[in-house]
Amino acid sequence: MTIIRWNQRPLINRFFDNYFENENATSFGKNCGSIPATNILEKEKSYEIYLAFPGVDKKDIGISLENNVLKISFEVKSENNETYIRQEFHPEPFTRSFVIPKETNSENIEASYEKGILKVIIPKLEAEKVKLQKNISIS
Repeated sequence: MTIIRWNQRPLINRFFDNYFENENATSFGKNCGSIPATNILEKEKSYEIYLAFPGVDKKDIGISLENNVLKISFEVKSENNETYIRQEFHPEPFTRSFVIPKETNSENIEASYEKGILKVIIPKLEAEKVKLQKNISIS
């Protein structure tokens, strides 16, 4: 008799694949808002965050920084009263937060928006200004 080891992993993967591919299923993603594609780059002197916001006007995007957390959000009020047979893209309210490293110059963060792409540049502090190690005396 040969014992075959039961592996649930493929079954679980298939369950989730089918769940997210089923158009008629009530998906939690439909109620959570849009999730724009995001790219984050680390360059020599800065970090760059790119978010794809197709069809969103620049005035509807908000960017704030508090306690080293960069918050990017948008909210679009749709005035379209059309009845769709199928609607696969539409801007929904969105908020995303990024924890910014302490070795950055948060006073000089820049943002630009062109052709549906938001670009946020976060400059790094110069190496000599960053103290990663501190000696602590014992009393």
